[in-house]
Amino acid sequence: MVSGSAPTNKRTRKRGRRDVGRAFAVALCVLFALVGAIPLVLGALVRTGTVRAWAARETAALVQRELGVVARYRVAVQAWPMAIDLEDVVVDATDGGAPVLAVERISVRPRVFSLLDGELDVGEVEVLGPRIRAVVEGGALKNLVYKLPASQPSAAKARAPFSSLAVTDARIDALVEGVHVVTSEVDVDVSAEDDGAFEIALRAGKSTIVRTHPMPGRPDEDMVDEDVICRLDTRVRVDAEGLLVRRLRLLGAADLDPDAETSPGCELAREDWRSVELELGALRVELPKGGAPLAVPAFRGRVRTRLPVPLAHRFVDTPWLTGAVDLDVEVEHDGKSTLPRVAGRIEADRPGLSGKVFATTFEGELSIAEDVVRVSKIELTWADGTAKIADVKIEPFAPGAPLTAGPIEVRDLQFPGLLRDLGVHPQAHVAWHLERGRFERFTGTLSPLSLDGPMEITTRDFEVFDKPTTDPARGHMMGVAEGTLRGFFRVRPTGIVLDDVAIETPKSELHTTVKLFFRSYLDIEIAKGSHVDLSELSPLRNIPIAGIADVAAVARGPFTRPKVEADVAIKGFEFAAFSFGDVESARVFFEPFDLRLADVHVRKGESKIRAPEVHVDFDAGPNVVVDAELDTQSAPHLWLHDFYRIVHLDDDPRFAEIDGNASGTARVHFVVGGPEDRCGAGRLRVKTKMHLEEVALFGEKYSDGDVDVDLDWEDREAGAAGMNLDVHAASLRKGTGSLLATVSVRPGGRVSGQAIATGIPIDHLDALGRMGKPLDGSISAIANISGTVSQLEAQADVQISPIRIGPSSLPSSQLRVLMGSEGTQVKTVGWTRCGNPRSGPFDRAEYDRDTSAGTFRVDGMLAGGQLALSDVRITRQKHKVVTGKLTTRGLDLGTLANLIPGVAFSATPPHGSLDAALEIRRLPLDDLAKSDVIVTLTGLDLDRGGRRVSLQGTPGPIVVQNNTLVLPDLELVVQSGSGLSAPIALGGRVQRLVTTPEFDVGLRVGPLDLGRLSADMQQVSRARGSLEANLRVQGTTNALRYGGSARLRGGELALRGMPVSLDDIEVDVAVTNSEVRILRGAAKVGGGEVSLTGRMPIRGFELGTAEASILARGVKMPLGEGINLTADADLSATFRPFTSDEERAERNLPEVKGTVSLTSFTYSRPIALSLDLNQLAGGPKRTAVETYDPKNDALRFDVNVVSPRPMRFSNGLVDMLLEVTPPGLALSGTNQRYGARGNLRILPDSKLRLRNSEFTVREGSVRFDDPLRLSPRIDLRAQTEYRRYAATSAPGAAPADTSTSAAATATLGQQWRINLYAHGNQENVKLDLTSDPPLGQEDIVLLLTLGLTRAEMDRGLASSLGETVGLEALAALTGADKAVKTIVPLIDEFRFGTSYSSRTGRTEPTVTLGKRITEDVRATVTTGITENREVRSSIEWRLGKRVIVQGAYDNTNDVSSSPLGNLGADLRWRLEFE
Repeated sequence: MVSGSAPTNKRTRKRGRRDVGRAFAVALCVLFALVGAIPLVLGALVRTGTVRAWAARETAALVQRELGVVARYRVAVQAWPMAIDLEDVVVDATDGGAPVLAVERISVRPRVFSLLDGELDVGEVEVLGPRIRAVVEGGALKNLVYKLPASQPSAAKARAPFSSLAVTDARIDALVEGVHVVTSEVDVDVSAEDDGAFEIALRAGKSTIVRTHPMPGRPDEDMVDEDVICRLDTRVRVDAEGLLVRRLRLLGAADLDPDAETSPGCELAREDWRSVELELGALRVELPKGGAPLAVPAFRGRVRTRLPVPLAHRFVDTPWLTGAVDLDVEVEHDGKSTLPRVAGRIEADRPGLSGKVFATTFEGELSIAEDVVRVSKIELTWADGTAKIADVKIEPFAPGAPLTAGPIEVRDLQFPGLLRDLGVHPQAHVAWHLERGRFERFTGTLSPLSLDGPMEITTRDFEVFDKPTTDPARGHMMGVAEGTLRGFFRVRPTGIVLDDVAIETPKSELHTTVKLFFRSYLDIEIAKGSHVDLSELSPLRNIPIAGIADVAAVARGPFTRPKVEADVAIKGFEFAAFSFGDVESARVFFEPFDLRLADVHVRKGESKIRAPEVHVDFDAGPNVVVDAELDTQSAPHLWLHDFYRIVHLDDDPRFAEIDGNASGTARVHFVVGGPEDRCGAGRLRVKTKMHLEEVALFGEKYSDGDVDVDLDWEDREAGAAGMNLDVHAASLRKGTGSLLATVSVRPGGRVSGQAIATGIPIDHLDALGRMGKPLDGSISAIANISGTVSQLEAQADVQISPIRIGPSSLPSSQLRVLMGSEGTQVKTVGWTRCGNPRSGPFDRAEYDRDTSAGTFRVDGMLAGGQLALSDVRITRQKHKVVTGKLTTRGLDLGTLANLIPGVAFSATPPHGSLDAALEIRRLPLDDLAKSDVIVTLTGLDLDRGGRRVSLQGTPGPIVVQNNTLVLPDLELVVQSGSGLSAPIALGGRVQRLVTTPEFDVGLRVGPLDLGRLSADMQQVSRARGSLEANLRVQGTTNALRYGGSARLRGGELALRGMPVSLDDIEVDVAVTNSEVRILRGAAKVGGGEVSLTGRMPIRGFELGTAEASILARGVKMPLGEGINLTADADLSATFRPFTSDEERAERNLPEVKGTVSLTSFTYSRPIALSLDLNQLAGGPKRTAVETYDPKNDALRFDVNVVSPRPMRFSNGLVDMLLEVTPPGLALSGTNQRYGARGNLRILPDSKLRLRNSEFTVREGSVRFDDPLRLSPRIDLRAQTEYRRYAATSAPGAAPADTSTSAAATATLGQQWRINLYAHGNQENVKLDLTSDPPLGQEDIVLLLTLGLTRAEMDRGLASSLGETVGLEALAALTGADKAVKTIVPLIDEFRFGTSYSSRTGRTEPTVTLGKRITEDVRATVTTGITENREVRSSIEWRLGKRVIVQGAYDNTNDVSSSPLGNLGADLRWRLEFE
C-alpha cells in the first residue's frame, strides 16, 4: 500500500489540466459496468421465487396448450451464462400408473447470439436421471395422451436445434407391443454438426427384455423370453447419406428357457450358449435417397457376433437346437443381391438338434458371393475326435438348395462320444475307436434333405461292457481288435442312412444297411452272406467264444433298446469251455442284454443235437444265465466221443475206452455270477434221460442201455469234489444179459453205489476176443461201490455158470473180486471260494508216469476147482502188473481143445489133462522182459484118434526170470494110432526172451521106424525105412546158427494111384549156419534112376529160395492102359517162401522148369468115333464150364517136351506117327490150369479109319497155342478109294432106277475117290468130305457107313438097316472086339461093321480082321456073316515114303464065272511140290 499510494498522491497534488481521454474511458467503464450489471440483476431477479413460479406456470401452460401434456417441474433460470434448468420434471401417465417421465434435472444452455440472430439453438442440453415408463400398443403410446403440432415443411435443410445432448443415468421401463424393456445406467451423448450430421455415443448398463408370445408350433402355449443386455457401448455417426457405426459392442444373455422367471443373468461363462456378443466396426449403412421406399439398404463393414443357435425356436417350430455360433466377417451388400458378400471366419460351439450334437467345436472360413455360401478349411471336433472338411458349398436359393462338400477326413472318433453327441445314450456301454475315415464327397440337397457320399473308416478297439465305459467297475462283454467300414453315408429328412456298408475285419465281413432315424429309432439289416469270426468278439463277457458265423439279421427299435432277429449258422462254435461243433442253423432273438435262440441244430463230428430253445441272459443282475433244452432223439443222436470233444476230454486217455450213442433229452442251466453262483466259477445243472446204444465201456461193448442222471456242479473249480451227481438208474444190455447200476457223487467226491450184472453171455465178452466165441455160458455179479472219485473202492461176488465148449462143458466157477486204493492223493493247488480243494488240471505227465491207483484182487475157483486162483492181484494202472498163484488139477485139455478151429464136434475129439503150478511173482503185462514166473509141470497127457502125446517123468521147473527162459529137458513121446512111436527130446534156454532173444535150444527126434506109416496115411500103400534127425539152434534172431542132420535109409514108398513106386530111397540132409542142403538123394523109379540134390539158404528165421536139381534117366511110366512112355528129364525146381505180409497177397508156388525127352511113346488105347451129319457140319457142342480156384494151385511148371523119334498112335481108328517140331512142345501152367504151345506134325501115309474105309493121310498137323489150356487145333487132309462092283440081278430083284445121277447109278458098280479134310479145335472139329465122281456129303457119309446112297435108300434098299445097326450096337455094348484081340493076340484089328452087298442089293453085316505083318506091310480081310457071304481082302506094302503097292481080292463079281473071284492091283505114288 505504501508503494502504491505515493504516485497517487503525487498526481493529486499536480491537478491542473482536465484529462478528456481519461474521462471518456471512465464513462465507458461505467457504461459497461451498467451493462454487465444487467445479467446480475436479471440473475438475481430470476432466482426469486416469484419469477421461478411465473416461468414454471407459463411453460407448463405452453406445454399443455401445444402438446396436451401436463407436466410438473421447477424452473431455475440462470442469467449468465444463460441457462434454464427444469428440476424434478414429472409427466404423469394417463393410465393411472407411474409417471411417464420423471427427470431429476434438465439443463439447457442456449446460445444467446443464435437467439439474437433469430435462430432456435438451445445449445447444450443435459438430461440427468431421466426415468421413462412407456406403454406402446398398436403403434401408439397408451399411458400418455398427447398431441403433436402440425409440422411446417421447410424449404431449406434445418440445422439441429442444439449443439449437444447429454443424457446421464437414464432408466427406461417400456412395454412395447408386449415386449417389456427395462434399462438402467443409460448414457447418451449426441453432438450436432453444422452439416446436419450427428455423432452419437451410447452406453448402457444392464437391461432386460421380456417378451411373451405363442410358442411356434404350439399356438395354445406361450413362451417367455427374458433376455439381458449386460453391456452396450456404441458410437454412431448419422448424416444425410446414411449411418456409420464406428463401433458397437454388446454383451448380453439370451433366455433359452420358455418358462418365466428364467432370466440367465450376466454372470455367464463365455462358453455358455446363452451368452450373446455383438461387435460392429466401421459399418456403413446407406439410406435411400430422394424419398425412395425403405428396402434392404446397402451396407458394408465388419461384424463380429456370437449368437445362441436355440434363438431359432422363437421364430420357427424346429426340434430342440443346441450350441452357439461365432462370426467374424467382413460384409458388403449392394442392396440388390439377395445375400450380402461375406468373407471371414465362422465358429460354432456344440451345434445340435434334438439333443444330437453335430460338432463339439467348429471352425472354418466363411464366404458368401453371388448368393452362394461356402465354408472351407473346416476343422471340427466331435465325438472326442477331429474332422476336417476341405470345402462346403451351399446354394440356398437354387432349387432344392444343393450342398456339395468334400473331401471329409475324420480322426480318432470315439463311439461313446458319438452316442453321447448324437443323444443316443449319455453313458455308452460300447467303446469303439474310429481311427481314420474319409468321405471323398458329400452331395445332395437341403430341401428336401437328401445328402449322400461314399465313406471309408478304419476302426479299432471295439469293445462292449456291462457298464458305462466311464465306470471304473465296468466289465468286458465282447470286443473286436480292428476293422474297416466301407459304404455310403446318406442323410434324409427322417434320419441318417449308412447304406451298402461292408464291415471288414481280419477274419470277418458284414454287409449291412443302418438307418438312424432322428426320432431315436434305428433299423439295421445284415445281408445274407455275411460272416463273423466269433474269436474276434471273444471273450463274451468273461466267456470265451469262437467259430465262423454266417449271419442274416434285422435290428429295429429305439437306440437304447433295439430288437435283433437273425438266422445264424456257425462252424466250429465254441462257448465257454465247450466246443459245440457246427451250428447248422438257428433263429436268434436279441434285446439288450437278453439272447434267445430257437430251433438250434448242432452237428458235432458224427453226432446231431437239436436245441428247441436256448436262453442267455446277460442282464440278470451280475449274472450270465444260460438255460437250454437239448434233444438228441434224431439220428445219428449223440456219440460220447463227440461229447468228450465238446467238453475237451477227447485227449484225456482216461475216457478213451468209454463210448456210446445217446438218444434223449436234457435240460441245462448254467449260471456265472450272482447269488446262485456262490462258488464264483459258474454253476452247471443238467437233468437228462438218455437211451444208449453201441456202448463201449473199458473194452466191453453193450448193445444198448438207458440212463437217468441229475447233475448239480456247484463248484466247477473243485472238479468232481464240487458236484452233486445222481445216476438214478443206469442199465446196459449185452446179449441176453444186463448190467444195472445206481451211483451218487457228493461234495468232496464221495461215491456210493451198487451194480448188478445178470446173465452176461461169455461169448459176448469182448475181452476174450475170438477165444470167447465158442464159450457158451454166462456171468453174474453183485458189486458195491464206495470211496471217492480219486480213491474208488469196490467189492464184487462173481458167479460163472457151467461153460459149454463145443460138445463138452466146464463146471461152474466162483470168484471174489476186491478193488482197493493205495492211498493215492489228488494234488491240491488251493481252495475254492466254497472251501473245496481245488485240484490242478489233468497232468498228462503224471498220467504217463502211470502210478498205480490200487489193485484188483481175485480169489476163487474156476471150472469147478480145475483152476484155482489164490491172491491174484492186478494193479490199477495203464501198464498193469499181475502177481499171484494159479494151480491146475486135472485141467480138462480136451474141452479146452474145442477152442481150436475144426476140433469141436470132430469125429475124433481130443482128450487130455494138465497138472501144473504157476507162480507169478511179477508179470508186467506191458513189459514182459521183467517177468518173474515159474511153471512146474507135473502131468501132461493128450490123446486124439489114437494119437497120443505124453510127458515122461517129472521135469524141472520152467523159469522165466530176468528176461531169460530156462527150459528143462522135456521128454515127450508121440504115438500114432498104429503104434508108430517117436521119442522127442527138447531143452535149452533163451536169453533176452522178450527183447532180442538169444537161443540155445536142442531138438532130437528118433530113431523113427517108418514101416507103420501106411497104417496112418491112406495115401501110402507101402512104406519102409528108418529116420533120425537132430537140430540145435543158437544165436539171436538176426544171427541164428544152426547145426544138425537128418538121414533116411532103406526107404521105400508106394502111393496109391501111382503106377510106379520109389525104391531104394536114401537121403542125407545137413543143416549148417547158412543153409539146409540135400547132400544126396537117390531112388529107383520104373526101371530107371532118379537123383536129387538141393539147398535152401537160412538167415535167422527167414528161409531163402529153395533150389533143387532133378535128374531122371530111363524112367518108364505106364500112364494108363495102352499108353506107355519112356523119358529122360533134366529139371530144376525152386521155391521161395513168404518173406513179408505184402507177398502173401500172391502165393509163392514151387516152380519146375527144364526139358523132358520122350525116348519112346506109344498110344494104343482104342478111340471110338461115330460119323454123323452133325459132326460133318460142325454142329453145336455141349459147353463145358471149368471151375478154377487159385488157392488150390500147388505147383507151377514150365517144361519143354521134345521127342527124338516120332510118337506112335495105333488103334482101330488111327495108325499115325506124330513128330514134335522144333523147338518142342512147351507145357506151362499150374497143376489146375495148364496149357501148351507148339506144333505136332502128322507124318504122311498115316492111316485114319472110318467104318470099313481106310484113309491115307496126305498131310496134317496139331497146333497148340493157348498157354492156359490144352486146346489143340487140327488141320488134316486124307484120302481113300471106295469100290463097289455091279451085281447080277437076283431073283425077284426090283428093276433098276433109270435116274441119271451118280447116286442113282451106283448100283451098277463104281469106284469113288473120297477126300477128307478135318479142321478146327477140339470143341469144334469140322469134317469136309468130297468125292470123285462127286457125291453130296450126305451120300458120302451113307456110302462110308452103310454102303448106300440116299437115292438107294429111297428105293427101299434099306430094309436090312435095322439088323446091321443092331449088330454094331451089340458089338459096342459087349466089347466083343476087345475080347477077341485079347484071346487071339496075333490079330491087331477085329471089328463088326456093315457093307453093301451087290448080290443081295442091301447092306449086310460084316466082320473085319486086320494084322500089321511088318512095319511096312499090312493085311485085312472082310467077310459077310449072312448066307450070301462076300469076301474082300487087301494087302498094302509101303515101298517108300511116296510109293505104295496095293493088292485086292473079292468074290462079289461073277461075270467071268471064275471060281477065283476078282483080283486087282494098285500102284500109288505121291508127288510133293514146294
